[in-house]
Amino acid sequence: ATPEGPKPKPLLEEENSDPYRVIKETGDEPKPEIHLGSLRDKFAKSTIGPAMYRTVIPSNWLLRLGLFSCAVAVFMFIYGIWPCIFCEANPIRPFIRPRVDIMLRAVLMFSFCGIMCLGAAKMHDLTSYAWAIIGSIMALLIYVPAGILVALLVLILLGPIGLLIAALVMGLAFVGLWCLIVLMHREVRAGFKERAEELTY
Repeated sequence: ATPEGPKPKPLLEEENSDPYRVIKETGDEPKPEIHLGSLRDKFAKSTIGPAMYRTVIPSNWLLRLGLFSCAVAVFMFIYGIWPCIFCEANPIRPFIRPRVDIMLRAVLMFSFCGIMCLGAAKMHDLTSYAWAIIGSIMALLIYVPAGILVALLVLILLGPIGLLIAALVMGLAFVGLWCLIVLMHREVRAGFKERAEELTY
């Protein structure tokens, strides 16, 4: 009888001996479950992101309205001072006084609009809740009386058809009201508070 040679190793043992093998899943083995709940609970969620998501659009519109209002105020000031500068004769007092009133209103409007722009910037960055509220109120203080005044003038000059222009002017005050409604939201107030704590530390 011839001596028997060494028995061949099973195929499974040869595969296990290779450390760089690719393990093929058969589908019968249960997959380990991954629980991330405990890991997520260790870190508090930031409220700045949701707050900025709510404030970015209204703050941009408030800033646009403030810049537009500043441009209107500059135009009003130029309109008031132009005849006084380029007048051939010495202007008399009854002529100058209405022009000075227009210039004073333009300066006051420009100041209010500057505060509006400041409030829009603070609202966009969540850096000052008080200035954001003040800037939103400025939009109401400027355009609600302006809309009423335009409505009266248009009603006298153009009749009921011109009230559409007055409604458009008063509609600009909706931007300030929109910002106030957004600022009163709970998530927005929490975002301002967290941002203030970050700036403090």
